[in-house]
Amino acid sequence: MTAKKRRKIPKIAEKYGLDNMDEFLTKHWTAEDSERKSLRELADMFNKRVFSAALSDTTLTSGEIKQIYSILEDNDAPQTERVRIRRKVAKEGIDIEEIRADFVTHQTIYTYLTDVVDVDSPERETTIESKVQTIEKLAGKTVVVGKKSLSELSNVNKLNDRNYRVVVDVTVICENCQSSYQFEELVTNGGCNCAVEQTADTPQ
Repeated sequence: MTAKKRRKIPKIAEKYGLDNMDEFLTKHWTAEDSERKSLRELADMFNKRVFSAALSDTTLTSGEIKQIYSILEDNDAPQTERVRIRRKVAKEGIDIEEIRADFVTHQTIYTYLTDVVDVDSPERETTIESKVQTIEKLAGKTVVVGKKSLSELSNVNKLNDRNYRVVVDVTVICENCQSSYQFEELVTNGGCNCAVEQTADTPQ
């Protein structure tokens, strides 16, 4: 059997001393329905472990590390709070952006499990997960094309040579209330919960 091609996940796992990640990810992705984790949940679990390992030798407590991670990953967190957290971590001699560059996306998790670890997608009682996986697979392909395009433009001096990361998310907008959702969030929750009512005065 040929050696598995090294990908980002095993490289990062080795860098931060995270053991048995293949087994960990496979176990949670193929568990029974009530215990099964989505690809986004797996990415978040992996990233939390990376973050905790990176700050394990600081004076910060495990509780503080969890709080810092939550704030940094919360898009709604106040900017002042983000700045405070970054300064606090910087005093520990830690570069947050260097750590976050090692974070993985759900597309990376999916590609690694199916292409490298060679795990079959778990069967579902409904078609929701299969549809989500289809969207994620297409998004993953778009990421690959995006990275290749950036590299080609950089090679011909049409783009500044920087460390870019391509992220593709599929957003669904409910045209009844204009709420927006991530595709997985919408289908997992059974759709938008806005009230759509028709009255006698409503045009038919």
